[in-house]
Amino acid sequence: MNVLTHLSFLFGVLPAYGFNTTLPDWSIGLEMQFYLLFPFMMLAVMRFGYATALLSMMALSCAGRYLLPDYYEAFEMPSMILIKLNMFISGMLLAEAVRRKSLLYVLFALAGPAVSVLIGLGAIKLQVMLEAFMIIGMAAVLWQYQESSLMAKLIRIPRKVLNNRLSTWLGDVSFSVYLLHLLIVIPAIALLLNQTDIEYQNDLTRFLIVCAVSIPVTYALASLLFNCVEKPGIKLGKKFLAPRPAR
Repeated sequence: MNVLTHLSFLFGVLPAYGFNTTLPDWSIGLEMQFYLLFPFMMLAVMRFGYATALLSMMALSCAGRYLLPDYYEAFEMPSMILIKLNMFISGMLLAEAVRRKSLLYVLFALAGPAVSVLIGLGAIKLQVMLEAFMIIGMAAVLWQYQESSLMAKLIRIPRKVLNNRLSTWLGDVSFSVYLLHLLIVIPAIALLLNQTDIEYQNDLTRFLIVCAVSIPVTYALASLLFNCVEKPGIKLGKKFLAPRPAR
C-alpha cells in the first residue's frame, strides 16, 4: 500500500503515508499536488483576476484549517497542499510583483507568512520571519531599478554573488542534495557513534564532524545525479514537449 500511494502520489493527502520514509517524500508529494492544482488556479486567475483569485485561495486554505481541524492536524509533516498553498501562492504573487513593478503585490505576497501563523500546526516564529524576509529579499534582488540609482548599485553585489559559478552549481545540485542528504547523514551518524567517541564530544564538535563526513559525500553524489539523471531527464522532457514540425 505504501508503494502504491507513492507511485500515485496520493500519499501526500493521506496522513498515515505522508511522511514514513527516510526520503523527504512529503515535500515531493506537495509539489505534485501543486502541479495538479495549478491549471485550475490559472483558470480562476483568468476569470477573477490575479490578486483576487489567489488571495481568495489563500483564505480558503486557511479556512480549511478550522473547518477540518482533525484532518489538518493529523499530518506529521505538511504534506497536504492546503497546509502550504499559501506559500506557493506567495511565490506567484512575488513573481507578479516583479513583473508589474508593484509594491502592492509584494504586500500581497507577505500575506503568505501571515497565513502560516493563522494555520499554525507548529509554525515557528523564526520560520515565519525568515519567510517574510525571503519574500522581501527576493523582491529587492529581482526588482528592475534605474541603472544609475542607489538601489541598483546596492543590489549589484548580491546579484553577482548569486550568479557566480559556485552559486550556479549549488543551485543546480540543490534538489539532488535535498533528496539525498538524509540517506547520507543518518548512516554517517550511526557509523560515527559505533566507530568513534563522538557521543562524548560537545554539540558543536559533533555537528562539525558530521558535516565534515556528510557534506562531501552528499554533494559528490548529488553532482553525479544531476549530470547523469537530472540533465538527461530535462533534455528528454524538452524533446518530448517540443512542437512537432508541420507536415
